[in-house]
Amino acid sequence: MKKENFIAKLLFYIGIVIIFGSIIIGFMSGNLGRTNMSPYNSQFSLLMFISSSIRGIIIGMLFIGFSEVIHLLQDIFNSHRRLSSDMQVIRSNAEDAQNKPLE
Repeated sequence: MKKENFIAKLLFYIGIVIIFGSIIIGFMSGNLGRTNMSPYNSQFSLLMFISSSIRGIIIGMLFIGFSEVIHLLQDIFNSHRRLSSDMQVIRSNAEDAQNKPLE
């Protein structure tokens, strides 16, 4: 029985949305950085694109990193729960063997 963590998945998908959203906003702000708004002027402000999108990419990666930490902690919790249930089975089997009369 593998228990998944909803918060870890949610943070992962939020991080992905932030990254893609910041890239889209970066393209939009790069187009706003043009000096002449003529449709024939195709200058794109790379500096505006990078400065707008790099912040979102960093924040998105932080969200993905936090989701990975939560996922790893959930795996540790699941393994400890499985070990404790195995130990209870072994302990009950040992008690049954101890209480069983010798033939």
